[in-house]
Amino acid sequence: MRNVSRTWGRDFLQEYQATMGRILAEPERWRKIRDDNRKLNFRRFPYAIVYSVQADAIYVKAVMHLRRRPFYWQHR
Repeated sequence: MRNVSRTWGRDFLQEYQATMGRILAEPERWRKIRDDNRKLNFRRFPYAIVYSVQADAIYVKAVMHLRRRPFYWQHR
């Protein structure tokens, strides 16, 4: 029998990496949400990566759960 939490953890990490890959490929493509912050939702999990683009860097502000206090990160 497989360890379910290990499988979910691996799947979550793969989803995070895939979402970051999409951001890195086209950082300006995803919609702005507050100020210069942008957000891209995971495809499988109810999470999103909130980030900003400045000069030659991408700053990840939060990996936010979409159903729990979604804007807790806004003062970062």
